[in-house]
Amino acid sequence: MKRTSLFLLLCLALAGTPGFAGAASVKDARLQATAAPVPRSPSDGVQFQSLTAITLTWDLPPGATQYHIQVIPFNNDGPGINLIRDAATSYTIEPPVLGKGPYVILPGMSYTWRLRATEKTTSADEGDASWGAWSSDRKFTTPPATAASITPIEPPTGATTPGLTPMLQWTDGNGFIFYYELQLSKDQQFRTDPATATAAVYMNLVHGGEARPANSWTVPGRYPLEPATRYYWRLRPRVQGNGQASEWSALFYFNTPERSSSSPSASPRPSESPKPSESPRPSESPKPSEAPRTACVWDGLWNSNRGAMSLTQQGNGVYGPVEGGKKVSGTLDGRYLKGTWAEFEPGSDRIKEMGKFIFGIAADCHSFTGRWGRGESDSDGGMWEGNRYERPAPSPSPSASPSPSPSASPSPTPSPSPAAVRCSYEGKWRSTAGLMTIDVNDQGTGAYGTYERNNGKFSGSVDGSHMRAGWVEFARGGDTVTDRGRFNIVLTPDCNYFTGRFSRGDSDDDGGEFKGYRLPTSEPSPSPSPPTTCGAPRSSRTTPCSCSAAVRSAP
Repeated sequence: MKRTSLFLLLCLALAGTPGFAGAASVKDARLQATAAPVPRSPSDGVQFQSLTAITLTWDLPPGATQYHIQVIPFNNDGPGINLIRDAATSYTIEPPVLGKGPYVILPGMSYTWRLRATEKTTSADEGDASWGAWSSDRKFTTPPATAASITPIEPPTGATTPGLTPMLQWTDGNGFIFYYELQLSKDQQFRTDPATATAAVYMNLVHGGEARPANSWTVPGRYPLEPATRYYWRLRPRVQGNGQASEWSALFYFNTPERSSSSPSASPRPSESPKPSESPRPSESPKPSEAPRTACVWDGLWNSNRGAMSLTQQGNGVYGPVEGGKKVSGTLDGRYLKGTWAEFEPGSDRIKEMGKFIFGIAADCHSFTGRWGRGESDSDGGMWEGNRYERPAPSPSPSASPSPSPSASPSPTPSPSPAAVRCSYEGKWRSTAGLMTIDVNDQGTGAYGTYERNNGKFSGSVDGSHMRAGWVEFARGGDTVTDRGRFNIVLTPDCNYFTGRFSRGDSDDDGGEFKGYRLPTSEPSPSPSPPTTCGAPRSSRTTPCSCSAAVRSAP
């Protein structure tokens, strides 16, 4: 009797104990008591010095099957992270890939992160009762923003746009930045105070990853620019939360055309400037159209800040050597050329260094600007820009040009006046640089070709009887650039002779005379070897002369 009563009392006491309600109740109590994870790195309050991948690490309690992590921007001002994942002890915030994401971290502001765990073996949402306590909060601060790595692509600085609603595009050497402030105005001070403003200021927040193409913005059709006007623009990374605003980028500028029939004439007042919201949501980002296609051809010689370039275009492919033992190879996408570059060990095919590049060609097809990088980057190396050697420039007047030396050729015979005959450089010539072949485009405004001396190539512009061009020479049997420069020549009135000057590097006149005579189309071209006589064609030559003065090491 006593034993029975004691057993019953014990059962009643246990039944009244919290959590004694069968196996399920015991399990729920254990899940609710899951310990909090312990954050490990980065240390609390750390200030990052550069924006790279950020890895958060922690220790999970024994038995944890899932974790819930939150990364919260200061005052919730901007995008954050709120994820539930299977058990792990680290999470990496990767830098964004423009056009793909993830778009999370903004520069120059602080973030708080925390996490919790559960032992539940099935999926747990945020409101599940099985989650344990939150860990202690940890904070980190992203580096201050800088605009120093921003470079314009389109339009090139100083160019004239094709219309009044141009697309502005840029590259940024900092791969973590995706959100920008952009300003555009006739006023290079960008004044917005109604008391001092002198022109409309377009002010925009641009999500570079959601723009098409990436890192671009297009002037809205409702607010076209004024014709025949210079406009200035600048950018800076967007800073939010408790961060300090960045300095603006360098000032870029372009000119609008005289008129555009496709655009209205109205221009916005400063108060009408677009005012996007303060948070970077993809839906708030402008959606510019794709860059306009271009008929520009990359063939020819270019003078770039990384050395002279001799480019060949085949379809959408462009390739060629670059001064300094480098080569480039890329693919066209509208007015953009994207590809790889490589620098080789001297005298071998062994690659010393390589990387990627992206160029944008100007609307007039005479210059390009872009960036280059090492390895998989196409921007961390800096700016890469250049212009054609054939870009129009002042040419010498016929009266000021050196006349053919009597020792090199006899005086030309009289011929019809220039008004009656339109001369062309097309054809084969015997020049002071050896046998020379010149091709002229259909418009008669451009010329290119080769000459015998040191495997030379040239490309230039033609203005009537004047030609101004750049030349490049290569090592024998290879494509290593050994010398480069310019020449400036003028045809004589009978169209059979040219005379002028050549130079090396970027000088306009430091090399000497450059002259030649046309080879008759009815005769076979002379042998590439140096001739024993020179001067006028055989049919009109009356006396032999020494050729020693015509043999030179450059054009």
